[in-house]
Amino acid sequence: MSRFKVYSDASGTVNSTLISIGDQAVIVVDTQASEEGGRLVLNQVEGQLLFVFNTHEHHDHIGGNPLFDCRIISSTAAQEAMVADNVSAGLPNCHFDEQLHMHTGGEEIRLQHFGGHCPGASVMYLPQRRLLLTGDLIFNGRAPWMGQADFPTWIAALAELSTWDVETVVPGHGPVGGKELLREQQTMLQNFVADVQGWQHAAKTEAEMIALAAERYGVKPNWYDMLRMAFKCVPRPLQVKVMPSLSKHRRG
Repeated sequence: MSRFKVYSDASGTVNSTLISIGDQAVIVVDTQASEEGGRLVLNQVEGQLLFVFNTHEHHDHIGGNPLFDCRIISSTAAQEAMVADNVSAGLPNCHFDEQLHMHTGGEEIRLQHFGGHCPGASVMYLPQRRLLLTGDLIFNGRAPWMGQADFPTWIAALAELSTWDVETVVPGHGPVGGKELLREQQTMLQNFVADVQGWQHAAKTEAEMIALAAERYGVKPNWYDMLRMAFKCVPRPLQVKVMPSLSKHRRG
């Protein structure tokens, strides 16, 4: 029952997912970084396009939006961030504050806003398929972009998602995996926060911290500015945050 296809651009970096609903309908999750990339996704749609879901506001996931003549859904926080960033074409025309549940083609679809990676970060969950699409709450096989990170919220979101009844996880970047991706990303973020706090306590310079983080987490030079921003996002000390329990998502 896992009728979905993940499309990535030529560089294999950004995931767009086409989910078949019923016999002749499709949902698209994220639309690539450009209209060119979005057109390649749109060309793969077979049947009725029900709607597009933007997992968050970052340009590499919404660039193809103007090509999609359908309902475009995002969290309210993501839509507001797009407006603040002067996005005009392809803005979401339907948005939700915390949760949006729907039934279509005999399936239940749940959208949930978390934040963490950025203010508007949200997920899609199809409980009958045990399928979770996390957007950029997960980067698989590479360091995540942490320039707007709310680390306590991000870590708490992954901890909550780990309690859901999930078999397949589609990350915002990188290969599809299982539930282990949630635990691995949570551990990586916790380690990064602990490392940065330790380096700051040891009075490491910014240059020293960048060198240490780049080696430990595989960050390439073109993302060193991201690290500078991420260092400023690290709380002192780490604030413990717990997401409201959504027990109906859990097994049993």
